[in-house]
Amino acid sequence: MARGLERLLAVGICGLCTTTLWAHPGHGETDPTSPLHAAEPIHLLPVAALAVVACAVFLLVRKLVVKRSSARQR
Repeated sequence: MARGLERLLAVGICGLCTTTLWAHPGHGETDPTSPLHAAEPIHLLPVAALAVVACAVFLLVRKLVVKRSSARQR
């Protein structure tokens, strides 16, 4: 199990690192100094992906904790 979690974290970190490569002049139509620049889909997709991964990890860890605690009570 630990190996699977390590792989998931490694993929997540790699995914976050590659988003900085998208930061080039020419994506989006909003002025880069505008606060609305962060609301463009190209900026929100990595945040949404991170939220999905975080929820999946949370649910997986919670499931494992419940499973282990029920196994200990037997």
